Amino acid sequence: MYKHFLLPTDGSELSKQAVQSALSLAKHHAASVTAMHVLPPASEDVLAAWVHHDVHHAQRLRELFSKHATDHLMWVKAQAKAMRVPCTCEIVESDEVHTAILQLAAQAHCDLIFMAAHGRHGNAAQLPGSEALKVLTHSNIPVLLHKS
Repeated sequence: MYKHFLLPTDGSELSKQAVQSALSLAKHHAASVTAMHVLPPASEDVLAAWVHHDVHHAQRLRELFSKHATDHLMWVKAQAKAMRVPCTCEIVESDEVHTAILQLAAQAHCDLIFMAAHGRHGNAAQLPGSEALKVLTHSNIPVLLHKS
C-alpha cells in the first residue's frame, strides 16, 4: 500500500508518540520513512539582543534550535533502526511549515504524510492544529494524523 512515509516531527511528546506509531505502521507495510524537522529562518532581532545583552543572541538561539532538531532526528533514526525501518532525516529551514512539509513530500516521492495533530485543548472540539490543517488542505497525497 504505502511505501514511503514523510514524518514531520517537532520533538514534542505528542510528536514522539506519532513517531512510534508511524514506525510501527511503516514496519507493517515494509515502508521507508523520511523524518523531517522544520526550523524557522534565522532572523536578527535587535530588541532581543538588547534585552539579553548579547549581540550574538540570534546566533545562539539558532544553534540551540538546530541542536534540538538534530538530537530529535537522531532519536527518530535510532528508533527506526531498532525497528528495522529504513529512515533518512532532513532538517529544513522555512517560515511556512506546511509548505516545507509538502515540498519535501514531493521531492522525496513520499506516498503518505504521517504527522501529529496537536489540536485544541480543554472542552473545545478536538480539531487539528493549524499546520496539520494546512497540510490536510493542500496535500496531493494522503495525510494520516496522529492524535493522543
